[in-house]
This record gives sequence, structure tokens and C-alpha cells, in this order.
Amino acid sequence: MKEIFFKILLIEDNPGDERLIRELLSETRYLRADITAVPTLREALDLVSARRFEVILLDLNLPDSGGMGTVIQAHAAAPDIPILVLTGLDDDAVGAEAVRRGAQDYLVKRNLDPDAFARIIFYAHERHQSKRELMRSEFRLRRLIQSYTDGVLVLDARGEVIFANTAAEFLLGRSRDGLLNSIFPVPAEGERIANVVVQTAEGQDAHLEVVFSEDFEWEGKSAVIVSLRDVTERVAAMQQRKRLEMQLLQWQQME
Repeated sequence: MKEIFFKILLIEDNPGDERLIRELLSETRYLRADITAVPTLREALDLVSARRFEVILLDLNLPDSGGMGTVIQAHAAAPDIPILVLTGLDDDAVGAEAVRRGAQDYLVKRNLDPDAFARIIFYAHERHQSKRELMRSEFRLRRLIQSYTDGVLVLDARGEVIFANTAAEFLLGRSRDGLLNSIFPVPAEGERIANVVVQTAEGQDAHLEVVFSEDFEWEGKSAVIVSLRDVTERVAAMQQRKRLEMQLLQWQQME
């Protein structure tokens, strides 16, 4: 691993633990750290609003905050900065809960090794950056889909609608709230195109061509994109052509 440089905010009220963290990071071969240490959450929140940090190292129990509330407040104030929770307890339940509340990982202070510590910080930062980029990509995809003139639905693995654009609302004659969490019929395995008839808000039949995508990831879960195209005019033209062909055949038989 090449040497990296991070600005780190250490939120720790125990001077002995602060010295330990500084010593560990000074001994690593991979990481050069510019550490700013504060003993309270309040001071930390003021700092993250004014300065840039790559990583936050957070002790759970501080003079002005304790337990999971500390993680929640820190994550709310700095959602763009990965948080590593420092704890004196080797308790997987505490660590798992901290991750659910917004932390990237948790570390037991007495088990830290300099190079392993540096790798954990680096990979936490990389995971967080990847997650943020994925969120930005999904946001751009949502904006793009919303601008489509074709209707677009996103279905989860159960076939429930988890996203619908404005065109889909119009074509299906239902509001977004009415579509979300409803079940959309999925074709048999291997089939990707279907034709359905729906009733418009005016009570008229509308013919839709429905195309199902291959599975892809949406908000970290397996999903399918469904495109809806109004082919009512095409169907009407085909039906009219068929009627004319039948009439022509009848005239030919009468001659």
C-alpha cells in the first residue's frame, strides 16, 4: 500500500487514549496523519462545519454525549465523512449497532496494531467514498429517468414498485403514492417483453408495451427496471389494417 495522507478528527476525552492513537498512527508505514483532537462532541461538531477532514475517530462516551446518540449526532453533522467508532469493549453487538447508526466500522482500542489500524482507516475511507459515488450515480439516474417520456418503474426482488417516474403515473392512471409498494406483474422467466391493456383516467383502454431489464442494483438491492410505452395508436393502426385486409379479401371472394 502506498503512503497516504489524511486529516483526521479524533474525538476523545481520555488523554491516555489520545496519546495511544497518536503513537499508533505515528508508527504506521502507510499513513501520515494530521490529527486534530477534541474532548467533546460539541467542539467536534463546530469543527466539521468549518474544516475539512477525511476521517473521524469517535469515542462513544464523551462528557457531553454517550452511547449510540454520539454516533447519530456525529453522522448527522458529517454525513460525508466516514466515522470509525473507538471502544474499550470487545462487543460485536455494540459495533454492529454503531454501524447501523452510520459508522463505517468500530475498533477496540486495546487490540490496535499500527499498520492494521492504518489499513482499516484507509479502507473505511474508500468504502465511504464508493458509497457516496454510488448515491450520486443513483441520483443522476433518478433525474434521467424522471425526464423520460416513456414510463419507468423500478421493481424490487418481490415485484414491488420502489420507484415510478411521472410518465408512469400518467400511463397507469395512478399517483406515485398509489404505485409505490404495489405489485407489478412480472412475466415468466426468460420473457422480457409483454403487452398489457390499462384503463386511463378518462376510462379509455390504453395499450402498453412493457419491457423488463436484466437485474441490476438499485440502492444496494437487486432490482428490475420496467419501461412502459404507449402503443395504443400503433395497435389501432394494426387493427385498422387488419380490418381493411379482411374487407379486401371479402371483395375479392365476391368477384
